[in-house]
Amino acid sequence: MFGLGHPEIMRELEITDKQRQQFGEVMQEMQKKMEPVMKEAQKSGKPEEIRPKMMKIRKEHEDRIEALLSDAQKKQWKKMLGKPFDLGG
Repeated sequence: MFGLGHPEIMRELEITDKQRQQFGEVMQEMQKKMEPVMKEAQKSGKPEEIRPKMMKIRKEHEDRIEALLSDAQKKQWKKMLGKPFDLGG
């Protein structure tokens, strides 16, 4: 989802200036939430323990960014991503 910030992708999806601004705000919020978690990892010396927290924060913000897209943009984005990669279960 964070690939949406790439200029070519933004052009292809016809991302508006307003959406671009909203994406930036969401990204800033995500960084603010991640900073204390990163500091916790440095302090504890166990960065592997914070990975689930970081993934949760990232997923929440990815969902918020996707919600900013129009239905047509979401459809195009999914098309650009291609089919989900199946690792086999």
